[in-house]
Amino acid sequence: MKRLLLTILALVAMTTGAWAQTYYGFTINGVPVYDDNYQSLGGDWSYDPVANVLHLSGQINITTAVGIVITGNANPTLNISVDGNCTLSGTFWTGIEISGSGTHVVSGTGTLNIESRVVGPTGINFVNNPSVTFKDLTVNIKQYGGVGVHAGDASITFDWCEFNITTNDGMAMRAANGTDSPQLILCQADHSWGNDASGSGYRAWADEEGLYASNVKITRCIKYVDVNVAKPVIGQLPATTATTSSSEFAITAIYWLRDESYPMSEGETFREGHTYKVTFRLEAQGDNHFGYTDVSNAAVVATINGQKCGFKASTQIDAIAYYTFPALSDTYDLWIAGTQVTKQNRDDILGDGKVTFDMNTSTLTLQNANISLSGNDGITSKVPDLKIKVLGQNSITIANSGRGVSINNDSGDGSVTFLGDGSLHVKSKGDAGIRSNIDVVLKDGVKIITESKQNSSIRGWKSTSSAPWPSLTMYGDKTILMAWKGLSSFHALNLNDGLSITRPAGATFVADQGVRVGSNSVQNEWVVIGDWVRGDANFDGVIDIADVTAVLTAMASNSDAPIYKVNDDDVVDIADVTAILTIMAGQ
Repeated sequence: MKRLLLTILALVAMTTGAWAQTYYGFTINGVPVYDDNYQSLGGDWSYDPVANVLHLSGQINITTAVGIVITGNANPTLNISVDGNCTLSGTFWTGIEISGSGTHVVSGTGTLNIESRVVGPTGINFVNNPSVTFKDLTVNIKQYGGVGVHAGDASITFDWCEFNITTNDGMAMRAANGTDSPQLILCQADHSWGNDASGSGYRAWADEEGLYASNVKITRCIKYVDVNVAKPVIGQLPATTATTSSSEFAITAIYWLRDESYPMSEGETFREGHTYKVTFRLEAQGDNHFGYTDVSNAAVVATINGQKCGFKASTQIDAIAYYTFPALSDTYDLWIAGTQVTKQNRDDILGDGKVTFDMNTSTLTLQNANISLSGNDGITSKVPDLKIKVLGQNSITIANSGRGVSINNDSGDGSVTFLGDGSLHVKSKGDAGIRSNIDVVLKDGVKIITESKQNSSIRGWKSTSSAPWPSLTMYGDKTILMAWKGLSSFHALNLNDGLSITRPAGATFVADQGVRVGSNSVQNEWVVIGDWVRGDANFDGVIDIADVTAVLTAMASNSDAPIYKVNDDDVVDIADVTAILTIMAGQ
């Protein structure tokens, strides 16, 4: 009997253990969140237990005294992500309370609104030494009286975010005695404790108890600076003006140096064989400020013509940035069918009037060009931000090893852009039709067909192991990409203007890999992005006898590109010619 009783007790203990709940360390609207109820309690919030992130969005009506409670001792690494706009509203006394000794990040690209309808509430309250960072997002706290943010003994950091606190005769921020001031990184506050945006220590609160002001505003500092200036051209004078990407800052001075240290004299033109450094002063406009920057801490990211600048010095109000252009030369880091582009041949590189290069805009134009090689690459480029403009029908055919288009920028910066309303058909027996170690952009209705025998016919690669994978971006509802064996080794596929993967069925993109069907890469099949018009076999926008010729040519070369399979039977044959003639008869 005793043994039976012990067995029953053991079974009860095991069953009870199996039913034990896991508390996730937070409460919403008075309801503790466990592993067995978090999926059913959602609505305008959700929880990801793998990433340990509480996601907030939409309108959350608070009916309890405290809206959201995070218990750091139970979940010391719980973070909050604000997705889009989220509003906590109701008759609550505290909107969000974070307690315990945990370390939490509240971030997101959206806006968090905290609005209580009682008199004298607390917007955000901290208890018992948590460490909390607010990053990137915007927070609006609006109430009648009370305290907007009660710091308690917390360590608080504001990192490139915006806070607008209105308490209507209450206290915007309050700290316990001895609490350090909040840390501001790439932020600027409109009161005395926040006049330094360096992240290295800030003026104290207005007094030890807090900031006795009913309104406080914390704004983001200027973080990104983009400048465009005319690049050096042999025989031309240096630019004396530049354009900026934002009205937040302006250029008040621009200087040119030859070979790093020699000021250019009045009337001096750019000469071959020299490097030229442009230096300019950036000045914050209005109430804007730069995040503190010095030679060792470039908090502000500045680019000139898309290339990252260096900094000589900076304060909150102004900054001196510089960029050194590559040495000027009559030759360019661009080869077409093995011929290097030079100042002498750039207006007719191959001698047939069909391939030109504009060095002022870094634009290579192909107009009804047909490039054929037995080996090597059709186009090889190290030109920063190369643009390849495609007009008419163009082709690059590599009969043996080699790539159709090979982009190899030493720095890994910039992008290569295919544009224009024409088509480019790239065929290679090498390892790629198009290969690039920088971002690839297709836009303006360009049509790209790329084939290779060995691997994905359009793919990214890394020049160094630490470099990121490039991304592929497409714009324009008439833009089309057809890639045999798919596309691979891209960090992201960004499709705009209604573009989507139309073939194969069920295909999706996986970051840092490529287009996949299920868990498999695409093999011996075409990936098609965009809306190809059936019958337009030569991509000229008209269905006519020229399309019949295109199909017959494809049959002769054993091509099986989707554009020639007009009747969708997966074979390029005379039936496709008949299909085109039928379409023409019905026009």
